[in-house]
Amino acid sequence: MKDYKNNSCVSVVGGSGSDAALESAFSILTGREDGNDLSAVVQRGRDGLLYFLNDNCWWRYVDFQCTFHATYGWRPFFDSDYRLIDYNTWSLCFKHQADQEMIDEWRKVFPCVPPVGFLPQNAYPLDRVVVSVENFFNNFRVFQPEWSADSPDPYADKYDLFDREGRHDTNHDYPLLNTITAADWLLWERDIDRAPMFCRQIEMFLDVVFDKMSGGLILIGPQGSQIEFGHGGFRYPSSTNIYLLKSLRSLREVYLMLGETEKAESAEEKAYYLESKIGMLKHESGWWLSGLSSDFKERLGTGEIEGESGYFEVWPNVNSVVLDISSSVEAEAIVNRIASVPALVDNHLTLSNYPARPLSELDDDHDGFPPPGTHLNGGWFWMHGGSALASFARVRHEDTIMRLSELLEDHANHFSVDCYNDWGRNKESQWKHLHVDGPTYSVTCAGSFGMIFRAILGVSAFADGLRFAPAVPLDVDSISFIRPINYGGRPVYVSVKGSGGNISEAYIDGQPYFGHDAASLIVNPKDLENGSKLEIIMGE
Repeated sequence: MKDYKNNSCVSVVGGSGSDAALESAFSILTGREDGNDLSAVVQRGRDGLLYFLNDNCWWRYVDFQCTFHATYGWRPFFDSDYRLIDYNTWSLCFKHQADQEMIDEWRKVFPCVPPVGFLPQNAYPLDRVVVSVENFFNNFRVFQPEWSADSPDPYADKYDLFDREGRHDTNHDYPLLNTITAADWLLWERDIDRAPMFCRQIEMFLDVVFDKMSGGLILIGPQGSQIEFGHGGFRYPSSTNIYLLKSLRSLREVYLMLGETEKAESAEEKAYYLESKIGMLKHESGWWLSGLSSDFKERLGTGEIEGESGYFEVWPNVNSVVLDISSSVEAEAIVNRIASVPALVDNHLTLSNYPARPLSELDDDHDGFPPPGTHLNGGWFWMHGGSALASFARVRHEDTIMRLSELLEDHANHFSVDCYNDWGRNKESQWKHLHVDGPTYSVTCAGSFGMIFRAILGVSAFADGLRFAPAVPLDVDSISFIRPINYGGRPVYVSVKGSGGNISEAYIDGQPYFGHDAASLIVNPKDLENGSKLEIIMGE
């Protein structure tokens, strides 16, 4: 991998410390002298391939949700070596898609099995058994985990499959996010050779997910969305439906890239139908509810802060901005809501939710765990940090650089292992044994910084090319990437100049380019030669 440690890979002109903050953040991709960078979590699996693990100290395996949060922001800037590691990591999920033979074997031993076509939530490339039945469910283990005796969850010693039969749904959100990752990678690489196989596998998985559709939305059982302890009972989670909508839109783009118009239209029709129903999961102020009760009568996690279920849930809201599911007006409402709740920003971006979930919404298998301020009930996750930071950047919130600087400080102090309790306070007192002897680094922490650069450029790969919708922070006058964007093997050197909110001019290799309006710019692959330079001028 090329060594960028001694090179300046991004040049920023701006005040209020924005130049130093952004340049420091970019070094987490390109390399730091202290080694506290993305390379720290690259490890070789038993199969000889390199993978991005969750971290280098504790969760030394691959969670496909963490993969999304860690790589989505950096992907445009990955060189060919990192793109390959990226591919190895997300494609591991598809290598272990549940088939009939797997299910038949598991049924001989285990009481709970996923449906045929389902995708795993995580995998263990460093272990002899990469995926087993436990990798499709939250809080399931084939055997009682060694750490259960020290867990704050009083029921951790009952995580084995044989005790939890029929109590949990399969985890939908992790593999849904991985389908988004897969499509994003295929579009950035413009890989028409691999795409057909993965499209078939994605469709097979989505067909199983659609079996959960009821009343136009996906209905999920206990702990079947986002992360362990996510919810008890059945509900229509916003997160699952948001990710499904993005997955369908992304699948459409890949089919269009392949020239498969009928399949693209089919994905578009499904997306259109879901989009016509998903508004039920929105608050009238523009942000997302946590979800709806199974009878559609009760709004859960209203974000109003007051009331029995008034908590604001971060996951669906910030990810909806990153994935372009929320409109610009809704994105602003989401960010303003987060900024208006001191608990969500006081200890840096960001908590899982605030205030605590009521006991009635927790899985009663765990006797009230997690309590307020702990784990998914108000704990502090780096996974949120990336998408929350990107959300602030997309709406050009005045605190964007300050929030970035806070996360950089936490990163420098090695407070970068996912999940802090006590509402994110006193980070230095938690998990000391994980960072006492040197750098501790969570791959999801990397996403916290990669996300802001993709958000600033507003860049995404589509079937017909790259789209840019820059959102330059208020403190920044210009940002130039010396490290190029990697698009289908083509290096594209991008700079954005001016502090306005609208595109006024654009140039490719010094020549005026008119394929834009005030909001966005589309560049067709044929307009990009090797070494192309794209300059975007922003004005009011």
